[in-house]
Amino acid sequence: MSDIILAVNERQIAPGETACFPFVARTACTLIIRPCVRAVTEPAVTIWPTGHVCLLLENRGSTGIDVSISIRHRGSDWSKEWEFELPETSDPFNFSEPFDPPAGKRSGDFELAVSAAGVPLVRWTVRARRSLIPRRLISDIQVCA
Repeated sequence: MSDIILAVNERQIAPGETACFPFVARTACTLIIRPCVRAVTEPAVTIWPTGHVCLLLENRGSTGIDVSISIRHRGSDWSKEWEFELPETSDPFNFSEPFDPPAGKRSGDFELAVSAAGVPLVRWTVRARRSLIPRRLISDIQVCA
């Protein structure tokens, strides 16, 4: 048995498409092309006192690619989405955006999803919990110190 190596780039097959290649072999092969985008680090998400998403992304392709980042609250219909073009660069791209969390839902589970060219790449669950110390008390402690 031998390995089959294919050299295919994003100009030949669009990301997310499925292509079948004829081989002189006993079995059929299916090749699925995914975008060359990866999350360099785990996302940093804060919910309290205001929402903020920070994530380093890397585009290892040869062209810019459309990226979508969304965050949604589990247990409600609230969500927020950002769409932008991730440039071709050798350095990681720092995505950093604020958002307004849903009123009365500043704790619980949030789901953060990243997709490139319409293809889902990664999905994280972020568990947000409110501080047990009231914010006013924290401010008073800092002033008195």
